[in-house]
Amino acid sequence: MGRTRAVIWLHAIRARRYLLSMISSSLTDTLWIVTLLLGFVLSGKTQLLAENLLGLIAWTIISNSAWMISGWVDYLGVLGLIEEHEARGTSVFLVLTGRIIPLLLSSGITSTITLIIFRVAGAEIAIHYPIHVLLTLILLVVQSAVYGLLLGALALKTGIPGYMFDIASLAFLGLALMPINEERLSQIIFVPLLGPQLATKLAGQQPLDSH
Repeated sequence: MGRTRAVIWLHAIRARRYLLSMISSSLTDTLWIVTLLLGFVLSGKTQLLAENLLGLIAWTIISNSAWMISGWVDYLGVLGLIEEHEARGTSVFLVLTGRIIPLLLSSGITSTITLIIFRVAGAEIAIHYPIHVLLTLILLVVQSAVYGLLLGALALKTGIPGYMFDIASLAFLGLALMPINEERLSQIIFVPLLGPQLATKLAGQQPLDSH
């Protein structure tokens, strides 16, 4: 338990110290999201903003897990801290799991900035099923953490950076914008990462009687 607290403290301190760098990264993700969502605004399909925004926010969690979690293997290796942690009886994977903290902060900053931009622009984005969104995002965070740890394990075994094995980020970016309904979701709900991502998007759809 003491090691877990130490890992949480480590990543919380680093998140505060490198806050400007995290904000810069979040702004980059925001530009991606805003650019993609502008297509719906310009085509007059503003009713699709909420669900596609949620789909893209879910994508940032998947994308960030690749470099914020597995990317730390390279960082620890360069500093010679992998052996140091092992010598002190602290699992490297416990240290990597703590990277969930900056992952959540980065995605939270991206979501907030994106919402502010569209609110200022006069576009109304309403989340109709917030509890469902929260539950699917929690599931996605857990699966994304496991994905990042798997990439980290591959990096440790092969010596190749984890991001070189990352195929989900690019593949799921396009899928984040695909039309989704309950019937289609039922066919892919158990696909890791993709299922929770599209379930999050579906939870952002307007009720039929509000169209």
